[in-house]
Amino acid sequence: MKSNFKYILIGIIGCLSIALVFQIFWLGGLYKTIEAETEKSVITCLDEANSMELQERIDSLDKAPKPKKCKGKISIKQSMGSSKEKDPFEKKFTIQRENVVKEGDTIKAEKELDKDKVNVVYMNKILVSIREAIHQTLDNKESPISLRILHSSLSELFVKEEIKSHIYRIEIVNLAKNKVIHTASFSREKEAPSVFNFTYDSDNHLGYRIYIESLTKSILAQMLGILSTTFFIIVIFVFAFWYLIKTIFQQKTLDEMKEGFTNNMTHELNTPIAVAYSATDALLNFGQGENKEKREKYLAISKSQLEKLSGLVEQILSMSMERRTKFVLQKEDVQIKAVLDILVEQHRMKADKKILFNFDIKPHDLTAYADRTHLNNLLSNLIDNAIKYSEEEEARIDVCAFNEANFSVIEVKDNGIGIASDKQKFVFDKFFRVTQGNKHNAKGYGIGLFYVKTIVEKHNGIIQLSSVLGKGSVFTIKIPLK
Repeated sequence: MKSNFKYILIGIIGCLSIALVFQIFWLGGLYKTIEAETEKSVITCLDEANSMELQERIDSLDKAPKPKKCKGKISIKQSMGSSKEKDPFEKKFTIQRENVVKEGDTIKAEKELDKDKVNVVYMNKILVSIREAIHQTLDNKESPISLRILHSSLSELFVKEEIKSHIYRIEIVNLAKNKVIHTASFSREKEAPSVFNFTYDSDNHLGYRIYIESLTKSILAQMLGILSTTFFIIVIFVFAFWYLIKTIFQQKTLDEMKEGFTNNMTHELNTPIAVAYSATDALLNFGQGENKEKREKYLAISKSQLEKLSGLVEQILSMSMERRTKFVLQKEDVQIKAVLDILVEQHRMKADKKILFNFDIKPHDLTAYADRTHLNNLLSNLIDNAIKYSEEEEARIDVCAFNEANFSVIEVKDNGIGIASDKQKFVFDKFFRVTQGNKHNAKGYGIGLFYVKTIVEKHNGIIQLSSVLGKGSVFTIKIPLK
């Protein structure tokens, strides 16, 4: 069973690990895909911002006042070669400036196209060529590129495309020589930026270089849904696995405790039975009954062992009371001193060591509102433990009782072996014993303190433990007043 459990545990951990690695690998691939798409979107936005900046300059030229005798016309002519040529898209531009009578500057693009070659790809190449020609025509001292307009247009496009990234600065660069011609800063760089290049004049190797905030935030924002779902699923799996392992270990521990309980219980029950049987057998079969002194001695032994057996059986039966749906406490005002006096006599008679009791009950006639029988049993259990776990020849037991706030408080203190701090939280668990296995200096089977805690809780009370290893323990019971 232990071997199978080990392999099952390894198998579950292995499967969860593989699933987690696969999920991380898949998320990594998704991140790279979204990153590539976002970078494409940035370049597309740059292209569109470049067109918007050109349009802005063209519009400003149209609105600018011109001398009547010097009206300008910019004619851009592009012809496409025949299909027999090596590169039918080789550009052949003729750029002319003419004085015309018509008012205002206009830009006119005249194209001679091969009808068989016109499609989306070709048109895109044509538009790129036209924009480059316009740049070559307009980019001069009279009408320089406006990086402010480019930044404004690019920022609007970023918002539209949901690209969450600040633009730090934009440069006009000779990409062939990697030489910065002009630069404009718009925000202080807070981290290592992402850098993108965009060519707007391939003939002269001119382009824009933009420095923007890392795209990680934008990518993670797009992945927020899948990341949240994945994290939620992982948390559920981890919690389910933890709960499963915890339950299995609890069941395993419970089985071990039950096994120890069975072994100890068998020994505990067999001992008084064997002693009483031997005493009775001696009286019946060996003529010891005729001797009055021996007869009384053996009968006393039998009686004490039967009382012990009865106590063990009663303890076992009491342990199951917390499961009874109709279990009702018969509460009444019980005088604590009277209960303790009876318990003192009982434990002194059956103890194999000297016991020193010290009572401090204030007031002397202090009462607790409790079930008399169960209060008697739980105090008996605490006193019995104090005696059993005292290694000294003389066991010292101090009992204090008083009222505090809305509770009747009873403290039972001993000078026993004490309980280690790491074991104290388990002492009230069913079947738990501080010593393990079948070797115990003090006999019992780990249900006494469980019974005590159960009965105190049935009274809506509180039980507390304070113990120092080697110095003794203090059990404090608080039972509500009426």
